[in-house]
Amino acid sequence: MFSETQTLEGITSQVTGREGYHYPFFDIEKSGEIVSIEEVERELGKIQVSYGLPDIHIESDKAGSYRSWCFGEVRFTDYMRMQLDLLDAGILDWNFAYWTMNKGESTLRASSKKNRPKQELVSTLHSYSVPIPKNIKMACYDTGIDKRGLTTFLGEKGRVLWGDN
Repeated sequence: MFSETQTLEGITSQVTGREGYHYPFFDIEKSGEIVSIEEVERELGKIQVSYGLPDIHIESDKAGSYRSWCFGEVRFTDYMRMQLDLLDAGILDWNFAYWTMNKGESTLRASSKKNRPKQELVSTLHSYSVPIPKNIKMACYDTGIDKRGLTTFLGEKGRVLWGDN
């Protein structure tokens, strides 16, 4: 089975000008189940307290699918520990963790996926406020429209592009 891809925009976790430091971003989904906002808040709240993080913001565009971010700056090793805690809790998207480890940084989706509404803020876990960084690195990436099968880029308007076409 093949799955059509889409190009999305996101922001990266790497703190500009501070090598080895990252903003804690998380792509939250439960495999095969819908995770509740209450469970997300509980698990992220544990991380927030354990690591002394500032306000954590949670967005969603579909039931059971969340993205969260905060602009506290943490070392990459601590960032990976946070991801492991969320994997243990069963709420972090495995592909998000895989690509974070593989690339040494995360990319959190900022644009809307095909056939989905715009992301909306659904919760904020208050702690203390920090300003939004002035220099956030943006990235474009391709992902499958459906989360199954092998993804392939079908080219402009769905045409398969071969060779010099």
